[in-house]
Amino acid sequence: MKEASVKEVPELDSRAFRIAVLGPENAGKSTLVNALMGREVTEVSEVPGTTKTVSGYRWTSREFPLYVFDTVGLADERGKRSKRGVRAEDVVEKLGRYDLALFVVDVTRRVGPETLRALHVIKYAADLETLLVANKIDLLDRRELEERLERIRERTGHRPVPVSALTGEGIGRLLREIERLVREKRRTLRVALGYR
Repeated sequence: MKEASVKEVPELDSRAFRIAVLGPENAGKSTLVNALMGREVTEVSEVPGTTKTVSGYRWTSREFPLYVFDTVGLADERGKRSKRGVRAEDVVEKLGRYDLALFVVDVTRRVGPETLRALHVIKYAADLETLLVANKIDLLDRRELEERLERIRERTGHRPVPVSALTGEGIGRLLREIERLVREKRRTLRVALGYR
């Protein structure tokens, strides 16, 4: 994968496409951000709550300017959080400044009611285009992976994009899907504004 030019972004460029990487704690959001960037830009740990603030990175290797934002993990299946975790409702008002959400789940864990509720809050209450990413596929054999992906699809109503942020498997497919959604959104905006 081609390495991206990355820098932490203190302010948003209003013309750029903004992607929020969201999901439960320890789903691999920061590892996914690093995989998308092509290098380590954010700290990764197995300890819940490692990501303490939202960090944005400019992604300049694509054909249009993108910002990718690594976010604090959402509450776990019991609604409990680490000291830094947040509830989906707490982030809805801030999501208006994003154009796309990558909602990351750990494919080795059950998508429980709290994660399902968070996904629906982000997609529908925040009215945010949402792409479901099933991470950690490297931890399952092929048969078990297919069964888990089907359960996630049935439970969420979304066809997840399977990836291993750690090994890079599936990242190319995810990048193509992101670029397709960005192009569609930009085309829709141009038509709405009267540009061809």
